[in-house]
Formats: sequence, C-alpha cells, structure tokens
Amino acid sequence: MVKSIIFSAALLAAALVPTVAAEATEEVTRRHTLRAEGVQVLKIDAGVGSVRVEPGTADTYQVVVTIEPAKKGWFGKKADVSKAQLKIERSGERLQLSLDPDSVDGASLQGTWRVKLPAQPPAEVEVDLGVGEARIEAPASVVRLDVGVGEAKVVTAAASAGAVSAAAGVGDAHITGAEASRQRHVVGGQSSARGQGQRDITVNVGVGEAGVTLSRD
Repeated sequence: MVKSIIFSAALLAAALVPTVAAEATEEVTRRHTLRAEGVQVLKIDAGVGSVRVEPGTADTYQVVVTIEPAKKGWFGKKADVSKAQLKIERSGERLQLSLDPDSVDGASLQGTWRVKLPAQPPAEVEVDLGVGEARIEAPASVVRLDVGVGEAKVVTAAASAGAVSAAAGVGDAHITGAEASRQRHVVGGQSSARGQGQRDITVNVGVGEAGVTLSRD
C-alpha cells in the first residue's frame, strides 16, 4: 500500500513539472536580389510594419525584409517565424511582393522592409501598408502609397511629377516644394499641387500623416 502511494505521488510530481519547449524564432531576415528586366510596376503589400523604398545603382531590385510575428499568440507566446518567407509574384510587367502567411501556417506577420530600386526604376511604384510607416524615394516614377494607420511620405523630383495629391481621413496632409492648395475638414484634409512632369503622385492615409516632398535637385 505504501509503495503504491509513493509511486502515485511520483507520477503526480512528474506531471506537474513544466515541459521545456524549444524557443521559437521571433525574428528572421530574408534577402532577395530580383531581376529588373521587363518590370514596369513594383507593388508591395506590406500589411503591418515599415517600408522604405529608395533609389539604387544596380540593375536589380535589392530586397531586405526582417519578419516578426504581428501579435502574440496564446498565453503571450509569439509565433515561430523561422520558416517565414517572402511571397514573390511576377505577372507580365508587374512584380508583386508580400509576406507569405502560408509559410508560417497562417500566422499574422509584420515586416521591416528596405527595397532598393534598380538604376533604371520602374514606371510605377505602389505600396499598400495597413499599419505603420512608409517612405518612398522615387524621383522618376508614378507613385501610389496607401497607409491605413500611420505615416506616409513620398520624395520625388518636381521635374518628373505630374498631379500630386496627399490626403488624410483623420490627421494631416501636406506638400512641400511646390505651391499647394489645401482643403481642411473637421479631422483631416487634402493637399494638391502640380509638378513639371507627367508622373502622378498619390498618397492616402486613413489615420495619421500624409506628405509629399518635391525635390528640385
């Protein structure tokens, strides 16, 4: 009887000892060099995080993305992103980049993006960001930037820019480097201007700040 009690107590103690699980990878960086030939439109669907697009000197797109879980899972534990990947899709003249949720069983991801354009940039750069900050430096491209919540800024050459628009549903919108007209409403506003070229610049923010700088360099 005593042996039976001791054995049962040992089993109970073993059950109460916490299991030590392998530590999840909470951050991973992916680097890609992508062929630029034939690409006229670059589209980035970023979801949550930050995006920076800037001019480059190579004949390829240089893409570096640091990927993290967008939110914690059960009991405050973050998802393992060791297998997280970038989704790269090319259709005709369009190159589209996004984070691939299927690579981590559908977990929500966020990324810190840095993309260098080729020396001969695409005709159009499009970025969609749900929450975060985005900055695009594209002196000679059409630019379309949409941010749900956060900050959006575009820097481009006045000599190539056509119609320029910056709008914020809630927050501030402004254009510098050109004479701009501004319309304010109760919680947001819109600014518009005209560059010296034909490539339109459109920046929209749901909540936050939208800005365009027209460079004279």
